[in-house]
Amino acid sequence: MIKNPCSQKVEYSLLYHLEKSDKKFYITDSIGTITLKESGEYKLIAEFDGINQSVNLKKGVNIDTLYTKKIQECYEPTSKPRFSGYCCCDKVCDGQQKDYYNDGTLRIEGNFKNGKPIGKVKVYHSNGIISEIRIYNKKGVLRRTKEYDKKGERI
Repeated sequence: MIKNPCSQKVEYSLLYHLEKSDKKFYITDSIGTITLKESGEYKLIAEFDGINQSVNLKKGVNIDTLYTKKIQECYEPTSKPRFSGYCCCDKVCDGQQKDYYNDGTLRIEGNFKNGKPIGKVKVYHSNGIISEIRIYNKKGVLRRTKEYDKKGERI
Protein backbone atom coordinates (compact mmCIF):
# COMPACT_ATOMS: atom_id res chain seq x y z
CA MET A 1 0.00 0.00 0.00
CA ILE A 2 1.06 3.60 -0.50
CA LYS A 3 0.53 5.96 2.42
CA ASN A 4 0.73 9.73 2.61
CA PRO A 5 3.03 10.50 5.60
CA CYS A 6 1.25 13.80 6.24
CA SER A 7 -2.38 12.66 6.31
CA GLN A 8 -1.67 8.97 7.06
CA LYS A 9 -4.28 8.18 4.38
CA VAL A 10 -3.76 5.20 2.11
CA GLU A 11 -3.39 6.15 -1.55
CA TYR A 12 -3.31 3.79 -4.48
CA SER A 13 -1.00 4.22 -7.39
CA LEU A 14 -0.01 2.48 -10.57
CA LEU A 15 3.41 4.06 -10.28
CA TYR A 16 5.11 1.11 -8.61
CA HIS A 17 5.84 -2.43 -9.68
CA LEU A 18 8.10 -5.40 -9.00
CA GLU A 19 10.73 -6.82 -11.35
CA LYS A 20 12.45 -10.20 -11.48
CA SER A 21 14.54 -11.66 -14.31
CA ASP A 22 13.53 -8.89 -16.72
CA LYS A 23 9.81 -9.52 -16.03
CA LYS A 24 7.62 -6.76 -14.61
CA PHE A 25 4.68 -7.34 -12.26
CA TYR A 26 2.03 -4.65 -11.86
CA ILE A 27 -0.96 -3.99 -9.62
CA THR A 28 -3.88 -6.23 -10.57
CA ASP A 29 -6.75 -4.70 -8.58
CA SER A 30 -8.06 -1.48 -7.02
CA ILE A 31 -6.41 -2.00 -3.62
CA GLY A 32 -2.80 -2.22 -4.79
CA THR A 33 -2.26 -5.99 -4.96
CA ILE A 34 0.49 -7.51 -7.07
CA THR A 35 0.04 -11.26 -7.60
CA LEU A 36 3.21 -13.34 -7.87
CA LYS A 37 3.63 -17.01 -8.73
CA GLU A 38 6.92 -17.54 -6.92
CA SER A 39 8.81 -16.27 -3.90
CA GLY A 40 12.32 -14.86 -4.02
CA GLU A 41 14.16 -11.61 -4.53
CA TYR A 42 12.47 -8.88 -6.55
CA LYS A 43 13.32 -5.29 -7.35
CA LEU A 44 10.75 -2.81 -6.04
CA ILE A 45 10.48 0.16 -8.39
CA ALA A 46 8.44 3.20 -7.37
CA GLU A 47 8.58 5.96 -9.97
CA PHE A 48 6.94 8.56 -7.72
CA ASP A 49 9.62 8.35 -5.06
CA GLY A 50 12.74 7.22 -6.87
CA ILE A 51 12.68 3.87 -5.07
CA ASN A 52 14.70 1.06 -6.60
CA GLN A 53 15.42 -1.53 -3.93
CA SER A 54 15.63 -5.27 -3.48
CA VAL A 55 12.88 -7.01 -1.53
CA ASN A 56 12.79 -10.66 -0.53
CA LEU A 57 9.25 -12.00 -0.77
CA LYS A 58 8.20 -15.22 0.92
CA LYS A 59 5.45 -17.61 -0.07
CA GLY A 60 1.98 -16.45 0.87
CA VAL A 61 0.85 -12.89 1.48
CA ASN A 62 3.47 -10.14 1.80
CA ILE A 63 2.37 -6.71 2.92
CA ASP A 64 4.49 -3.58 2.86
CA THR A 65 3.81 0.11 3.12
CA LEU A 66 5.44 2.71 0.91
CA TYR A 67 5.28 6.37 1.85
CA THR A 68 5.03 9.29 -0.54
CA LYS A 69 7.49 12.14 -0.12
CA LYS A 70 6.81 14.61 2.68
CA ILE A 71 9.12 17.30 1.25
CA GLN A 72 8.98 18.04 -2.47
CA GLU A 73 10.13 20.77 -4.79
CA CYS A 74 7.00 22.49 -6.02
CA TYR A 75 6.05 25.08 -8.59
CA GLU A 76 2.68 26.75 -8.85
CA PRO A 77 2.61 28.89 -12.00
CA THR A 78 -1.06 29.84 -11.61
CA SER A 79 -0.82 31.17 -8.05
CA LYS A 80 -0.50 34.89 -7.48
CA PRO A 81 2.28 35.58 -6.89
CA ARG A 82 3.82 32.55 -8.62
CA PHE A 83 5.46 30.14 -6.22
CA SER A 84 8.60 28.11 -6.68
CA GLY A 85 10.23 26.41 -3.72
CA TYR A 86 9.70 23.47 -1.38
CA CYS A 87 6.42 22.13 -0.07
CA CYS A 88 5.98 20.04 3.07
CA CYS A 89 2.73 18.11 3.31
CA ASP A 90 1.20 20.21 0.52
CA LYS A 91 2.02 23.49 2.31
CA VAL A 92 5.09 25.69 1.94
CA CYS A 93 7.99 24.46 4.08
CA ASP A 94 8.90 26.50 7.14
CA GLY A 95 11.64 25.89 9.67
CA GLN A 96 13.97 22.90 9.95
CA GLN A 97 12.52 19.96 8.00
CA LYS A 98 13.54 16.34 7.42
CA ASP A 99 12.08 13.60 5.24
CA TYR A 100 12.93 9.90 5.14
CA TYR A 101 12.97 6.97 2.75
CA ASN A 102 10.60 4.09 3.46
CA ASP A 103 13.26 2.23 5.47
CA GLY A 104 13.85 5.21 7.78
CA THR A 105 17.03 6.46 6.08
CA LEU A 106 17.25 10.25 5.87
CA ARG A 107 16.27 11.47 2.35
CA ILE A 108 16.47 15.28 2.64
CA GLU A 109 17.02 17.89 5.33
CA GLY A 110 17.15 21.65 5.34
CA ASN A 111 15.93 24.93 6.77
CA PHE A 112 13.13 26.79 4.97
CA LYS A 113 11.34 30.12 5.20
CA ASN A 114 8.07 30.54 3.29
CA GLY A 115 9.03 27.57 1.10
CA LYS A 116 12.43 28.98 0.21
CA PRO A 117 15.51 27.02 1.28
CA ILE A 118 17.94 28.94 3.46
CA GLY A 119 21.57 27.82 3.82
CA LYS A 120 22.31 24.13 3.11
CA VAL A 121 19.82 21.56 1.87
CA LYS A 122 21.26 18.05 2.04
CA VAL A 123 19.86 15.27 -0.15
CA TYR A 124 20.83 11.65 0.51
CA HIS A 125 21.00 8.50 -1.58
CA SER A 126 18.78 5.64 -0.36
CA ASN A 127 21.91 4.02 1.15
CA GLY A 128 22.34 7.00 3.54
CA ILE A 129 25.33 8.52 1.72
CA ILE A 130 25.07 12.21 0.84
CA SER A 131 23.92 12.77 -2.75
CA GLU A 132 23.86 16.57 -2.98
CA ILE A 133 24.54 19.60 -0.91
CA ARG A 134 22.65 22.61 -2.24
CA ILE A 135 23.72 25.97 -0.82
CA TYR A 136 21.20 28.83 -0.92
CA ASN A 137 21.48 32.47 0.08
CA LYS A 138 19.10 34.20 2.55
CA LYS A 139 16.60 34.87 -0.25
CA GLY A 140 16.45 31.22 -1.26
CA VAL A 141 18.53 31.59 -4.44
CA LEU A 142 20.72 28.59 -5.26
CA ARG A 143 24.38 29.57 -5.13
CA ARG A 144 26.23 26.28 -5.34
CA THR A 145 25.64 22.54 -5.63
CA LYS A 146 27.99 19.71 -4.68
CA GLU A 147 27.12 16.26 -6.00
CA TYR A 148 28.28 12.86 -4.78
CA ASP A 149 27.97 9.31 -6.10
CA LYS A 150 26.54 6.42 -4.06
CA LYS A 151 29.97 5.77 -2.53
CA GLY A 152 30.30 9.38 -1.32
CA GLU A 153 32.86 10.40 -3.94
CA ARG A 154 32.48 13.94 -5.28
CA ILE A 155 31.23 14.06 -8.86
